[in-house]
Amino acid sequence: MTDSVNAGAAAVVWDLDGTLVDSAADIAASLNRLLAEVDLPSLDDDRIRDMIGEGVRTLIRRGLAAHQVTPDDGRLDDLVERFLVIYSEVATRSTRLFPGAREALKTFGEAGLRQAICTNKPEAITRQVLDGLGIADCFDVVIGGDTLPRNKPDPLPLRTALAELGVPPEQALMVGDSAIDVQTAHAAGVGVAFVTFGYGPGPSNPYEADYLIDDFADLPAVVAGHSTRRAITRDQAAASPFDGLLPDAFFQRLRQRARVVHSLFQESVRAVTPARILLSCPASCARLRGTPRRAI
Repeated sequence: MTDSVNAGAAAVVWDLDGTLVDSAADIAASLNRLLAEVDLPSLDDDRIRDMIGEGVRTLIRRGLAAHQVTPDDGRLDDLVERFLVIYSEVATRSTRLFPGAREALKTFGEAGLRQAICTNKPEAITRQVLDGLGIADCFDVVIGGDTLPRNKPDPLPLRTALAELGVPPEQALMVGDSAIDVQTAHAAGVGVAFVTFGYGPGPSNPYEADYLIDDFADLPAVVAGHSTRRAITRDQAAASPFDGLLPDAFFQRLRQRARVVHSLFQESVRAVTPARILLSCPASCARLRGTPRRAI
């Protein structure tokens, strides 16, 4: 495994919430506590999970909007400050690494890959979570939502992370779970792997990620394949025009697209109701209604 990774990318840049860590319970508890302090009812954890990914201000704005409340900027600033205090008290109470995340981090570290965090979570709490989970030493760079003037999906955070790592975009892969991550990677010219077990919409790959990851055990091969494709492209100038035109990464991409088509087909099948089937088959409809069919 390490040899294949060594032949691959020079860096992996990770999103945090919904990608490396399952933090939804602690975030939901903190938001609901904030809502209670302003005399608003709590929200279901699943509903709050769908609000995660675009930073604290957006999270709070969405939480209030669920109760038809729109704060002015000054009031929102106060609520953000209060939320950060609340959240810092419980940031690692229930938060856990997703299965296989620690092993993937270790595999890439041992292979000599540079690793970074690029998240919209504030940097101080990001570092608190990384420390609390014992993985802070895995990362050479940490870019939070308040580290720079702009955050994801603007490409600035990802480009800054890569600049600090000393790795060009074509030698890196971003791993995330949302449209924000995919948009960020595309804008920065970086390949992106979409984890299907995070807070995103699932394995139908609606955001046109380069790869779908169902299990972190699959990620080392994806990292190696992604960069092998680029390495072969560079080598083609000195090779036969037909050498290396179909590297392993091509087949990885092909398999990913096939899975997308299969998933969309399954969804379309489920969307066909019995009523629609009956309308398309008058004979069956007649039998079910008890109406005798006309003899043919």
